[in-house]
Amino acid sequence: MHSLHAMCMHCDSASHYHAYTFMQHVCILAVRVNVIHRASMSYVLIEAVRVNVTHRASLLYVLIVAVRVNVIHTASISYVLIVAVSVNVIHIASMSYVLIVAVSVNVIHRASKTHVLIVAVSVNVIHSASMTHVLIVAVSVNVIHTASMSYVHIVAVRVNVIHRASMSYVFIVADRNLIRHSSTSKLNVCMFLENLP
Repeated sequence: MHSLHAMCMHCDSASHYHAYTFMQHVCILAVRVNVIHRASMSYVLIEAVRVNVTHRASLLYVLIVAVRVNVIHTASISYVLIVAVSVNVIHIASMSYVLIVAVSVNVIHRASKTHVLIVAVSVNVIHSASMTHVLIVAVSVNVIHTASMSYVHIVAVRVNVIHRASMSYVFIVADRNLIRHSSTSKLNVCMFLENLP
């Protein structure tokens, strides 16, 4: 397991890397996961995942707005749409880290196949002042649709929100299994929501 600092240094060679020396306010607003499964379609929606990073001194504002994953499978087609992904990499000397490694999105929608790939999304946000820890590890979405089969795999979507002042804990795991059939697909999403007292 590479340390977060090592990951940042590794990401430096391939992405924009900025160092600041001031405090940073990190918050995540409105994490919603809606799962609707019907006989002929599976619909998975992650709506309004927002990461607000405000740099108070220079008014730096990094926002990821509206990360949406829509999976609609009918008899012969699959469509996966990710709208409006905005990514920045910021390293701060006050032990706040925002790191996204290797985001690759390819969208090819045709009558017979759809391929949407997101590889290795890792977001680590640590704000030591308020002891808030937000972690999203390993988001991998592979969609390969051919004439008679579809494969959709969402591996390890984890959102950990720990705020020790209020002792609240939210844990969402969307891990899993698309069952392949000749013309249908199912997506099983396991979700765990916990609120610690």
